[in-house]
Amino acid sequence: MSYLFKTEGEGDEIDITNAEILTQLRINGYIKYTIEVYKSGNKHDKGLLNNYQDDFAGWTEQMFDIAHKTASKCLRDHLKRNGIFMHSGSGYKMSHGLVKILDYERLPEWPEDEILEMMNTGEFNSKFNPMRQTHKFDTEKSIKMDEEQNKNKSQPLASVISSICEGVKDELKDEMNQEVEVP
Repeated sequence: MSYLFKTEGEGDEIDITNAEILTQLRINGYIKYTIEVYKSGNKHDKGLLNNYQDDFAGWTEQMFDIAHKTASKCLRDHLKRNGIFMHSGSGYKMSHGLVKILDYERLPEWPEDEILEMMNTGEFNSKFNPMRQTHKFDTEKSIKMDEEQNKNKSQPLASVISSICEGVKDELKDEMNQEVEVP
């Protein structure tokens, strides 16, 4: 990801109680650095939410408003692409959304239209993505959880997920039936 905003103090802790250092460049640097840390740790869903809440504990809308708009957008987009739903678009203030998720106790459910929109962006690294590849050993568990969670959801998404799960089950059965050579 290329960053089109200026930064300062990347990698430095930021004391949010010291108003003198809460400059746009310092806040941009902190945001950029945390995004890079999240990427390198491949954090998503609840793990990413926990890290975000620790890293931005105590932040206010005013602090996010100081940041360059592109820095806040990069943070919001990274969170969304990795499983943390927040409203975006016209009528939604980014800083409000970034502060609101600091209080989430668990991941919010994604509306169907938002899931489809994220899937169409090409990058949606979340358990909420029905097309996401899971680790081989977790696949059957994931299939059962998806089926349980989607019993009460609307039919179109449930049928898409169900057909995907059936395909994954068939692939696993084929893989399990292959002989494995041990050296």
